[in-house]
Order: sequence, then structure tokens, then C-alpha cells
Amino acid sequence: MFDTKIYDRLYDHFGSTDEGCRDNDYESDSSEVSQPRPLPTHPLEHNPNALTIDISGRVQISSRAHAENVLISYDGLASPPSELAHFDHAILDGGAVSGSRAQSRRITLDFVASVVDYPLISSLFPLGKKEVITVTRGNVTRKIEGYRDGPIEVTAQSAFATPIVSVSFLCPDTYFKNHVQISSGLNSVTGGLDYPIVSYPVHYGIIDDEGFAVLHNGGDYPAPFVLRTTRSSGDLTLRIDNVEVALIKGIGTLEPVVFDTARKILTIGGHKRLNALTGTFPTLPIGRSEIQLVGLPGSSTIEYAEIFEGV
Repeated sequence: MFDTKIYDRLYDHFGSTDEGCRDNDYESDSSEVSQPRPLPTHPLEHNPNALTIDISGRVQISSRAHAENVLISYDGLASPPSELAHFDHAILDGGAVSGSRAQSRRITLDFVASVVDYPLISSLFPLGKKEVITVTRGNVTRKIEGYRDGPIEVTAQSAFATPIVSVSFLCPDTYFKNHVQISSGLNSVTGGLDYPIVSYPVHYGIIDDEGFAVLHNGGDYPAPFVLRTTRSSGDLTLRIDNVEVALIKGIGTLEPVVFDTARKILTIGGHKRLNALTGTFPTLPIGRSEIQLVGLPGSSTIEYAEIFEGV
């Protein structure tokens, strides 16, 4: 029954295979052993979209899990342009858009609070107090001012559970601002003091009749500004990109002038003087612009903050 020829062939086959395997194993052992892959140094990459929110330096909320107050949802920090948002709301309410943009912005924050005492939570956001909401995402920080809107909602699954707090703020200004105020001088100087001094009399710098500056608005909306100047008596013309936008008349010698285009206020010598203004309350366009003062010698500064539709 047993065929020795078949057995011999099978033995030869498996024998040669085993022998081949041993040869391969030996060759593998003698070859260079591959090094194990190094473990990643930072298995969790930094999240550039993580949010950190500071409310008047009193309450800090973060989307990072290790924070005391962990942000779990929000509304109003990022949105389409205000005109579109206003248009959508008006349509839903059965109305129509009557203004050039929405007149306010509502921001709602939902976060897991580290405090569990409800009176303490309520005291964090008093009614009627103007809050400065500073939002940081990555390397970008912007701020907006608002007031608590409505009651603070606190929910928890049990009396011992960490509560989830929901709080809303109504912000009269629709836009976020860069937290850094930009200030630039508008002085044009001739002459000057050279070093080393080799001759006398020394010629100090003299402010020309025209103050000039090149400014850049890196926001996504035209920015209002505050112009401060002290000059000789007479009239002063403000030009933006070589277009006359405002004329201030009747300035007295060394009377400080403050021209605030955000609050739409003009003061001369500390007194409101809207009747001395001809023109508009202009804004700085997006991107590069040239600002020029013509008419009176003196020194001036212009201050502005870039503004944005969202964070």
C-alpha cells in the first residue's frame, strides 16, 4: 500500500525546502538589521484653530481640554459679512434690510465650568457691565465690546455633575478689532540736526505745511481713525489718496484738534465744533492709503485699529 517512490520524492522536496529555508535564515541573520522607526516626538500636533477667550481679564475660557473652563460651542465669533447676516435675519422675520449693515452682534459661549456653585457663576457676568471680549486663535488676537444679554443658563445631569454654562453678549459694534492700536505720525520735516555738528548756527527741523504718511489697513473692512493735531491758526484740509475728504476751519494757534471718525466727533481746544467741519467722517480703506494734511504747520498723529467681520 505504501509507495516508497512517492515518499522519497516528498522527502526530497521537503528536505530541499527546509534546507533552503535554513540558508535564507542564515543569510537574513548575516545581513544588516533594519533599525526600528523612531517614535514621533510630538504625537499630537498643536491645533492652530484652538480658541482662548478672555472676558475683561476676569474669566478665561479655552477650547483646550486642560483649561479650567472648557469651551464646547460658540456662535457669533465667525460669520459671513454683516450685510448678508442682516439680510438673512430680515428675510426670516418677514422684513427687509433698512441699513447698510447689522447694528449689533450677538455672541454666545457654551463652556464646562470648573465652579459648581450657581450664585458664583452668575456673579461672573454681571448685568449692565461693559465687557471686553478678547479672542485669540493661533497667533491672532482680536477684541470686541459687549454686554451680557439675557439670563445665564446652567445645565447639569445631576447635582454633583460639572455644570455647562451658556452665556450671551450683545455687542453694539458689529466688528472685531485688532487688539493692537496702530499709531503713526504725519509730520514732514525739512532741515534737521546733523551729527557730528561741524558748523553753527544749528538748523533744527521745521514742520512743513503738509503732513504726510503712508498707512496700511490689514483688516477686511474700512477702519475709522482718530486724528490728533496741534497747529497754527487757520484752516486744515485732510486728504486720503489725494481726495479731499474733510476741511476743518477756524483753528486757533496751538489749539489741540481731535477728529474722531468712529464716534463722529470734532473738538477744537477741548470743545465740540461740528460746525467747523466741512465734509465727512472718513475711514481708512483696505490696504495701502496715503494720508495728507494741508494748510497749517504743526505735528499730528493718526490712530486706528484694523477691523474684521469675524475672528
